[in-house]
Amino acid sequence: MHTISDNYLLDRIKQDDYDAFNQLYNTYWEELYLYAYRLTGDKENAFLIIQDLFVMLWDKRHTHKITSLKSYLFQCVKYQFFKQYKKARVNLETLTNELENFVFNNFEETNPEILDLLGKGLDELPEKRREILIMNKYQNMSAQEISDTLNISIQTVRNQLSSALIQLRSFFSKNIKDIELVIFLLFYFK
Repeated sequence: MHTISDNYLLDRIKQDDYDAFNQLYNTYWEELYLYAYRLTGDKENAFLIIQDLFVMLWDKRHTHKITSLKSYLFQCVKYQFFKQYKKARVNLETLTNELENFVFNNFEETNPEILDLLGKGLDELPEKRREILIMNKYQNMSAQEISDTLNISIQTVRNQLSSALIQLRSFFSKNIKDIELVIFLLFYFK
């Protein structure tokens, strides 16, 4: 729990209070770094993203109009991640994993072009594999629930889920031009 509010720190930073900036940095640095590392899969790139973010935050302290600091900081990390991807400093497998996670977690709100790409990828899966993946990702069923419903072993469910995700990643990798469009859409889509 933060003892000083984010809004107070932002106000102090706008008044060139470097101690407030350090407090903000110390409060959020580790959480943002872990998020950046999860996105990039690379410690050095994650560190650079966070350093760039805080340099930018200090440099633009007089012009920022931030309403929710934590949300703003995480959006900036995501922006820097996509910016790095454009410079080819991000592992493609990590990118496809993030795309996949985003689509599965935001299925009902996702842009039709993203859903079209996912639909094409799902069509490539064998029928049983697709069914298991849909039950898990879209119906939020656990491996045990799927096993009980389909009367198959839990290990078979796990193997099929793993194979389905590998096959989808491969599909996304082969459709890199579509992924670049999706990245653009994901950045602007909330």
